Amino acid sequence: MILLETLTSKPPSTRRGRTRRHAAKLLGAALLVAVSAACSSGAAGSGAAGAGDSAAPAPGGSLTIGIATEPVCFNPQFTNLQDSYPLVRNVFESLIGRGPDGGYVPWLADKWAVSDDGKVHTLTLREGVTFSTGTPLDATAVKQNLDFVADPGHAARGAASLGRVDHVEAVDPRTVRIVLREPDASLLESLSDIKLAMVAPSTLAAQTGGEQACEPGPKLVGTGPFTFTAYQRGQSVTFARNPGYDWPVGTAGHTGPAYLDQVTYRFLPEASVRSGALTSGQVGAIFGVQATDIATIKGDPALRLLTGPSSGTGFNLNVNPYHGAATDVRVRRALRDGFDLDAIVQSIYRGSAVRAWAPLGPDNPYHDAGLKGTWGADVAGANALLDEAGWTARDSEGYRTKDGQRLRVEVIYPAPTVRDNRDQLISAVAAEAKQNIGLHLDLRVVTNGEYTALAKANTWGIYPASWAAADATQLFGLLGPNGTLYADSPHGGVDSDVVAWTAKSATATEAATRAGYFGQIQRRLIDQALVIPLYYPAFQIASSQDVRGLGFDVRLDTPSNLYDVWLAP
Repeated sequence: MILLETLTSKPPSTRRGRTRRHAAKLLGAALLVAVSAACSSGAAGSGAAGAGDSAAPAPGGSLTIGIATEPVCFNPQFTNLQDSYPLVRNVFESLIGRGPDGGYVPWLADKWAVSDDGKVHTLTLREGVTFSTGTPLDATAVKQNLDFVADPGHAARGAASLGRVDHVEAVDPRTVRIVLREPDASLLESLSDIKLAMVAPSTLAAQTGGEQACEPGPKLVGTGPFTFTAYQRGQSVTFARNPGYDWPVGTAGHTGPAYLDQVTYRFLPEASVRSGALTSGQVGAIFGVQATDIATIKGDPALRLLTGPSSGTGFNLNVNPYHGAATDVRVRRALRDGFDLDAIVQSIYRGSAVRAWAPLGPDNPYHDAGLKGTWGADVAGANALLDEAGWTARDSEGYRTKDGQRLRVEVIYPAPTVRDNRDQLISAVAAEAKQNIGLHLDLRVVTNGEYTALAKANTWGIYPASWAAADATQLFGLLGPNGTLYADSPHGGVDSDVVAWTAKSATATEAATRAGYFGQIQRRLIDQALVIPLYYPAFQIASSQDVRGLGFDVRLDTPSNLYDVWLAP
């Protein structure tokens, strides 16, 4: 563990958890520019912070941010927690970026071209880019990164994204050629993904014998605007400005080094503690706002609330059709329709979240709006399905039984991924499922190790998750033979039609053709109750009015890195 400094429970700061190099005192709220608490969505480093930020950005100062979840791994090639992405993006960058319009913009590569047959992608690297140690980012380093991720022996998260790559060539120091076995319409999207972010050759070399360099420290080196300087497990991680940085993503609001001298993220899992730290000035911003705190934040003129896009998946119940009672589609459909989702989402999130109808979020270009109103809240129909399936007896607790066995579907929820009152949401669904249809939806919060064992044995019932924005081929690929849920399953994915349509979407070159496949996939998942969407997650940031430049990474649906963030005097 790296303990370069120890942070107290209340870091040295002034009002709103920020310090300035020359001014340690915040001006009163009356001198601050008021901004609307409206939805704000921006690209990584876009500088989008809401209307009214008319003051000129100024360098210097330190910022402390309260976050809900401590990353299990800080290495972009191995992390899989969406909450970790804003932190990791401060240090690690991708070859290309995404703009707010969904198009691609330069980042570590400033040019790219695709051959007419779609099988060769040629990238020209930006001149002068170095890792924070001074090592140049050249074509050889890019090839080493892509080869490392593609090697199944390393179990990197982005391996499936490179599944159609035949080989990578370092043509000259600034030219990389990626040769595919067949066209892949999602490859540019993959190259903008955090899972394919570039790490230093020294980081790759340190990961021998299956070791993963996950903990902040000298082994983890990137090209980004900040570097790791301190880490205290369970408490905080601190980043310092990279003084030599000058290659931001194409949507950035400025050039040169980041504005902030230092950033500290404190791990504050309790939502009320985060909100209290913000209102008391111990932190300058918080990521993840509890529904009950939104009205208070909106009503405080010294604070602002920003809400990001929802372009990944919804928060979905992924149902395993190969295990237990859920092998019967009638049971899956009864669960899908056996509760009042609108009322439950309203009771948990108090208007701050939108009930989901489709597997993909409403800001995803392939979201199927036609699924609205086509399923759910049919208790009579759900009970009829369970009667038909033979679950007609009841036990002493009121649950349905058949042949002496309780009607039970287990929800396996890895503890590091629990956030945003989602466990409460599932518990509310479980209560209605018991009352309305006699189904035991059994929520179990487990360790990552327990989940891994269950996944390998294919003995999990439901896996609740939302996945960050990506090309729809990649999102639905998570349900395929190389995806997160079914990689160890002998069944080759959640459904043969879904797997086939996903594969066809990858090689389709026409947008309308791809949209047709994604519509078929979403309708199939809902019809067969293989995915039960609950709500559309949207990240929320609350901050002091003097913290400017906060925005959202449209590629990840999370807060962007802090390159464009600055502190108003």
